[in-house]
Amino acid sequence: MLKYELKKYILKPSVIICLAVLLLVNLVKVLEIYCQGSGRQILFSGKGRIEISKDVLYEKYGGEITQEKIESLKAELAVAEQKLEEYGIIEEPIENTYTGYPYGDVNLIKDIISSYEYALLYTNTSNELSDRAAEKAAFYEGRKEKASCTNIALKAEPPTAI
Repeated sequence: MLKYELKKYILKPSVIICLAVLLLVNLVKVLEIYCQGSGRQILFSGKGRIEISKDVLYEKYGGEITQEKIESLKAELAVAEQKLEEYGIIEEPIENTYTGYPYGDVNLIKDIISSYEYALLYTNTSNELSDRAAEKAAFYEGRKEKASCTNIALKAEPPTAI
């Protein structure tokens, strides 16, 4: 009985028309939001502004990580920080920025700089550590037999009474 009553109320032409109008308005608003600025790229590529910005920066700074690239990124960071001070935190996207917002550009470029510096310093640090390990291994190469005899002698001593 309840099933038929609900069906009767839901299938009224006025309810169906209201639902269709609301769905249409919702679709228009969603497309309006996505088509602002570089939204067409976002809508059709399935990527967000940050991913598109990373792709643009990768095309510009991809390849081998060098100190020159890091310095160039730091120069771009200074420009982005200058835009951030000029515009402040804004609600509408602006032109000539990677993400559309100065604050997003600053965070994106800082993240890339820290990743590049870590990658550059990691190779230097790992090379230094491997060189030091090779030096230590060469230093202890001849002492290996003497050290093992000393350890055996220490293990053979009886424990002292308290």
